[in-house]
Amino acid sequence: MQESEGEKRVQAWRAAANEVAQRGEASPAVLRLVHGMLADLGVQTHLADVNAQLSARHMARAQNAEAAAGYDGMTGLLSKEGLQRAFAVEAAQQQRHPDRPASAMVVCDKDRFKMVNDTYGHSVGDDLIRHIGNILRPPQPGGGQAHNLLRAGDKAARFGGDEFVLILSEVGEDNAAKMVPLLQERIQREKPFTFVDEKTGKKVSLPVKISMGLAMFTAPTSGEAPEDALLRICKQADAALYDNKGARRDQEIASKPLPERLRHQLRSAIIRLANKL
Repeated sequence: MQESEGEKRVQAWRAAANEVAQRGEASPAVLRLVHGMLADLGVQTHLADVNAQLSARHMARAQNAEAAAGYDGMTGLLSKEGLQRAFAVEAAQQQRHPDRPASAMVVCDKDRFKMVNDTYGHSVGDDLIRHIGNILRPPQPGGGQAHNLLRAGDKAARFGGDEFVLILSEVGEDNAAKMVPLLQERIQREKPFTFVDEKTGKKVSLPVKISMGLAMFTAPTSGEAPEDALLRICKQADAALYDNKGARRDQEIASKPLPERLRHQLRSAIIRLANKL
């Protein structure tokens, strides 16, 4: 039996809707228009499912575009590539004006981040990464000093996983050394991470404890590429971070009741002995 004109129109619109949904090249508004016309013709559609698929594709494309532009798709901070460019600019500025205070790099990571992932799930871990990104975001130009002590000229980047990097522009070594512990203390005191545990339905509030390692900018050595200079300073800051993390854990152990402290000390002694065997 030959199809009517109306049936042909329905088939054409249905094919168009499927194509834009599969290719992800239409906005949700356009897609709603297409499905509205199909509904007027009495055709049942699954708009919610298609919209969800399309939104996911748009989000993935947006994150890819942000990465290409030097920004991290999860936090909106600089990406590793964006950090490299920011470092090159800062290092060049430092070389042109050696009389100005030195800039500093601070490597940061969340203490016991794996425990959060393992206990509450990766979606909560992702939300925690976004929360830390918001905490470390410097203020916009003209916005004054942020709650976290950073200034408009400073830079923040997500280096990967739960590791972040700050560039403190022309801060000076003494000020940088004072700023890091103040920043750690203020973040832990004022910016807890709050969420609802899906398993229990209860509200959970976790302090954001971040270890930090500081290294001052030094000029690239003769023939050293900017990315190699960045890596060198990052390694120095990373070593300082692990010293800071160890000191913080020792401080936590020292604050525990005596029996628990003795258990920790005994365990450490056993581990050291086993390593020698």
